[in-house]
Amino acid sequence: ASFGDGAHFDYVDSRALRSQNLDSLAGKIIRINTDGTAPSDNPFYNGSSTANRSKVYAYGFRNSFRFNFHPVTGILYASDVGWGTWEEVNKVLPGSNYGWPCREGNGATTYACTANPRVDPVYTYIHDGNGAGSVTGGAFGTAYPAPYANTMFFGDYAQNWIKQLNITASGTLVSVTPFMDGADGADGPVEFIRGLDGNVYFLSIYTGELRRILYTSGNRQPLAQLHATPTSGLLPLSVAFSAASSTDPDGNPLTYLWNFG
Repeated sequence: ASFGDGAHFDYVDSRALRSQNLDSLAGKIIRINTDGTAPSDNPFYNGSSTANRSKVYAYGFRNSFRFNFHPVTGILYASDVGWGTWEEVNKVLPGSNYGWPCREGNGATTYACTANPRVDPVYTYIHDGNGAGSVTGGAFGTAYPAPYANTMFFGDYAQNWIKQLNITASGTLVSVTPFMDGADGADGPVEFIRGLDGNVYFLSIYTGELRRILYTSGNRQPLAQLHATPTSGLLPLSVAFSAASSTDPDGNPLTYLWNFG
C-alpha cells in the first residue's frame, strides 16, 4: 500500500517532513500481511509486527499514486505525484529513500532538509506551462508483441496523456514514447492495471469509462452495443431490443443474430 505525505500542496508544510520519519506512515510504501501486521523480513522491522517502521518498505515519497510489479523481474515501480515542478517514476527497492520533501525529481526543494543516501527516479518530467502535472502509473502489458511487451503504460491526469516507458530488466531507462493524448482518448487516466488477459486497462475519469489497450492486426472484431427499451416494468412487458449502435472498426458491414435462450 502507498500513503501520501498528508501535507498541503500550496506552500512549505512541515508535515511533509513525515515522509523522512520511519515511525510515521505518511509518504511511505508499506508491505504488510493480510492481517495488517508487518512481515519479519521487512527492511526496518524492529521486532514488533505492529510498529509503523516495521511496516515500511520504502520511504521519501510525496504521493505514490499507483504502483505495479514488473511481470518478469518482479521489481516494483511507482509513480510519485510532484509538488511544484517535477513528476517521477521510481524503481522501488526495499529500504530505499526517495528524497521527498528534501528533493523533487533530481533536484533540491525549498524544504530545509537533506535526504542521504537517496535513490533518484528512473524517469522525471516537468509540469506544463500552466504548472499542471499529476502522474498516474502504471501497468505492464504481457499480451503485446515487441516493442510493447513488458513496457509500462503510464499517464498524467492533469496533462491528459498516456506514454510508454521502456526499461531494461535491471530497471535502466531505455526510452519514453508518446502513446495517446487527449485527442486520441486518454481522457484523464487515473488508474492502470494488467488484466487476466495480459492487456492493460485504464480508467478515464473525464468520461467515467474503463478502457482496454488492445493490440490488433488484420481484420478487427466488431463492438456489439445492445439496448433494450424499456428496461423495467410490470408484467406483461413488451421490450424492443436493438443493436443498431454496434460498430466495426474496419467499416465492414455487420450482420446480427439474436439468441434469447
